[in-house]
Amino acid sequence: MKKKRLIILGILLGMALVLSGCPKDPYRASIQGSDDVAQAVSKAIPFIAQYYSAGKLTDDEKAKAASYLMTVTILNQTFRKNVNAAHAAGATGPAAYAAIAQAFVDAVPTDPRAFHYNSVDAQTKFNEVLGAVKTVLDSIVLVIQKSKGA
Repeated sequence: MKKKRLIILGILLGMALVLSGCPKDPYRASIQGSDDVAQAVSKAIPFIAQYYSAGKLTDDEKAKAASYLMTVTILNQTFRKNVNAAHAAGATGPAAYAAIAQAFVDAVPTDPRAFHYNSVDAQTKFNEVLGAVKTVLDSIVLVIQKSKGA
């Protein structure tokens, strides 16, 4: 239980570090945001396996959580591709990258904290874990907007 809390704390600490610093430019802020989303997803995956194997998630609940993470991952890959294309085309200001990030955030389906799990323990854990993914995702636009010029 303590290890799980440390992992969640690590996710939140990483998020705070990203939000506290101003990246050198919007392109790097975008790439860092993409990396942060990928890390948050990566840290959430073991919880699905652990809770499923312990019988705390039904097949449908496991599929719902996994589908959310898969969707975020696919959209993150598209975001990164679009950021690289904008960079190659010469985009320099925060506005261009923030628009790409906003499209990414808007494309992600429902907030996963609205999902219902039969187990109270699973509900609490997945509100934290999937909520952390959503929080990191939502912070991307803000980080890019706060980035310094090109």
